[in-house]
Amino acid sequence: EKQVEDLGRFVDLLSKLLQDGILTSKQYAIALRNYTSNGTIDFGLTDDVIDKLDDDELKEGFDFGSQKVL
Repeated sequence: EKQVEDLGRFVDLLSKLLQDGILTSKQYAIALRNYTSNGTIDFGLTDDVIDKLDDDELKEGFDFGSQKVL
């Protein structure tokens, strides 16, 4: 039962990161597979992926709850 709850919380987190443009759908799927297969949390956020977040199309900012990050 706890595993199902933990999985639900992890899926919620992944969905928020996908919605905010932090993760791609491929990164979402890989992270979910890693979590369900071996219990590891790895979003695949390499330096290259993080650098791509600086693209002009993403400069509108991300909404992280009560904070807006540009």
